[in-house]
Amino acid sequence: MSARRDDGTSHITVTTSEAWVLSGHSAVILLKGISGCYLLNRVTAISADHTVEA
Repeated sequence: MSARRDDGTSHITVTTSEAWVLSGHSAVILLKGISGCYLLNRVTAISADHTVEA
C-alpha cells in the first residue's frame, strides 16, 4: 500500500488489519509503521513487486 500523508508525501507499507467503518461513516485500516487508523481514500494498492522493510 502507498499511504498519502498530510504533507503530500507517500509512505510504502502493508496492511495489518481488515478495513472497518469507524463511527458509522469513515472506512479505515491499520498500516504497519503508521500509528492509528488511516482513511481508505488515502491509501492506494501497489504491485506486489515493491519491497517493504520489516
